[in-house]
Amino acid sequence: MSAAPDRAEAPRLRALLAAAPPAVSVNDALRLLIVSLRAQRKAGAAVEAPGRAELDRLLDAPPRAELPPEAVPQIKAGLFRLVREGATHEAAALWAALQAAGPRRAEAPVPLWVEALPPGLDAPTLAALLGVPTGALIHRPGPAPTRDDITALHGQDLSPGAWGAVLPPAAAAAALHQLAGLDIGGVPLQLRAALGPEARLPAVPRAQRGDKGRWGRAGPWLPTVDATSRRSLTPAALAARQAKVARGMVGDGGLVIDAFAGVGGNAVAFAAEGLRVRGLEQDPARAAAADAALRARGAGPRSRVEAGDADARVPALLAAHPGALLFLDPPWEPEDDGRGVDLDALLGPTPRLYAAALAHPRLLLKLPRAFALHRLPPGPWRVAFERGAPETGDAGVIRMLTVSRGPAPAPRVEQPPPGAG
Repeated sequence: MSAAPDRAEAPRLRALLAAAPPAVSVNDALRLLIVSLRAQRKAGAAVEAPGRAELDRLLDAPPRAELPPEAVPQIKAGLFRLVREGATHEAAALWAALQAAGPRRAEAPVPLWVEALPPGLDAPTLAALLGVPTGALIHRPGPAPTRDDITALHGQDLSPGAWGAVLPPAAAAAALHQLAGLDIGGVPLQLRAALGPEARLPAVPRAQRGDKGRWGRAGPWLPTVDATSRRSLTPAALAARQAKVARGMVGDGGLVIDAFAGVGGNAVAFAAEGLRVRGLEQDPARAAAADAALRARGAGPRSRVEAGDADARVPALLAAHPGALLFLDPPWEPEDDGRGVDLDALLGPTPRLYAAALAHPRLLLKLPRAFALHRLPPGPWRVAFERGAPETGDAGVIRMLTVSRGPAPAPRVEQPPPGAG
């Protein structure tokens, strides 16, 4: 006796409909079905009006195992009448028949597992990504990681294995849409919903189909001079968090050398934290804007940003100030063109600065979200996965990474949970 076919390999409902008689375009029929149901609902009928995403999710799955053989030809005949005969009055019955043929929509809460995690990711950050309290995380043990020299800045490392949460079906569908494949720390996230063999998640509403890892919606908080400076300006809340880390590494009144100052977002935050700043910026207009921002916010006379070539000048500055903290925010916009993948890509255009940075004992890096943490040189690196803020609507989104290395441990930097006021 042959074994039952694997449901994962069974023909999809869409393919079965396409092959069944009579001949009619399934795509044309589905478009007309959506239009007909929406028109009926607009006219006051108590009918469900699915979107195309909902229909696609239903049709791109195998049919139910108990589906009678005559069901698919009957549905196809109804689609034929809808297109060729204008039988829009049959639309609600057709939608009901399609739902009865395909996997059921999940109604009970669904375990959603994240099965690939970047090194150093902590429990509060993963919980924020999934939109749950930290205590709601669930764990399935797994093998130990291959790298042991990256520790989490927050001190709440996730133990090896898969982590996730039990979510309502709509929340699980939204998390899958937003997070599956999102590259964080050089690891594309792998997510899996623990659904039964004949269940499906609901479609994600159009309002929740934004860009993966969306950025906040606040405008620039300092004057900018061009599109590049507007894109690359560190958000105020993130700059303040990085400044607290900097103070923990050099102490009150310590010196920070900001090699790629831009229009001064981080320089202003460093000065506000009581640190001295020596900033360099290749572009004279941006350098002037950064120095003006420092002056406007009351920075002391020993803090300044000036136009200059970081590759030529930073090594000498480090030699003259061996106790300074070197802060590097090299250009990495746009993030998805490969420039932000590792330090070779980011600092290769400035080889003298690169060599000096690797040899310097106090180093603070602002890096793109997709930076490959496993490609860092060996060492006691500390990693913070920087989220946005409630006021900008991205408190559950990782905006960038803060990576530090130095003799003094960086302090814990609390980040508000999504939705906190």
